[in-house]
Amino acid sequence: MFRHSLSCRSSILIGAAVLALSVVVDAHAYCEGDYDCVAMVIDSGDPVLIQMGEEMSNMVTNKDGGTFVKPTEGPIANIRKVLSRENAGLSVVPSDMLQYLDRMDIPVMRRARNYLRFIMTIGQKDVHVLARKEYKSLEDLDGKRVVVGPDNTALWVVANNLLYLHGATPSERIQWRPNKGILALLFGRVDAVFVVGQAPLPLIQNLRNMRTNEELKDYVDQIQMLSIKVPETATEYRRVTLNYPGFAESVDSVAILPTLVSYDFSLKSTPYFLRRCRELGEIGRTVRGRLEELRQTGHKQWQATSWELEAGEWEKDPCFFGTAKTLDVVKPAATD
Repeated sequence: MFRHSLSCRSSILIGAAVLALSVVVDAHAYCEGDYDCVAMVIDSGDPVLIQMGEEMSNMVTNKDGGTFVKPTEGPIANIRKVLSRENAGLSVVPSDMLQYLDRMDIPVMRRARNYLRFIMTIGQKDVHVLARKEYKSLEDLDGKRVVVGPDNTALWVVANNLLYLHGATPSERIQWRPNKGILALLFGRVDAVFVVGQAPLPLIQNLRNMRTNEELKDYVDQIQMLSIKVPETATEYRRVTLNYPGFAESVDSVAILPTLVSYDFSLKSTPYFLRRCRELGEIGRTVRGRLEELRQTGHKQWQATSWELEAGEWEKDPCFFGTAKTLDVVKPAATD
């Protein structure tokens, strides 16, 4: 049951005030055959990452080494595909994916760090935690009802990692999307909601706007944004400050970095592995040499992208970075 009773009109107003954006971006394969290029698996529910993957694929697809985007159900499915015999040599996952895999019950998933390698970060997404006013920290969410997103999403991975890091075990891990979660939080049906995305998010800015409505103001006043602090050793997160004037100002939080990883094709010397390693080397030279072009013509999140960042617990891919022994037979990139 909800903690607060609502008039029909208030319920309608709140439902209308919570913004939900849904954008569908088609992905196109630029390679003729299924194995002509390296497939890059990306969550189909993340239109920004799909767009960035397409922009990168458009740039690097050629006869020497190319890639194409293959939409999936989410980051956990991505890892399964990369570890399988499917043509999925590249994947975009949250920067804290290894921490989640380490706690999985499936042995092959726990061993994923033996085969996955860091290529580069692709953008940044800030973590927001909205909670009832009586809770002051993530630790206080122990035994509470927390909306952590569907279990096939990056939101699920990040939320569960941060709860684990802060020693909080919710009584319920509710798999709703953030818009539905915020609505339930306003009604008092849940205790906290995780939301991940580049700040400022319209979904949260709307809470400030709702305060101008006398029928909705009291509901918004019952919630707040929690600060998130992680140890310095938690290099998978970037420390950020969130500002939502009129609702939550100067709140310490963290961001996750969507991370492009690859299967380590330097592990074997079979013809297939040698070929894929050479292709990743060619892709690496192209992307490193033309990243500035992507920053100027592609999605704005390319501005927050770098392969030069510290990889944290990820090992860097020897094929992409040109350090694998198999790359000595790769011809140099053409120059003007």
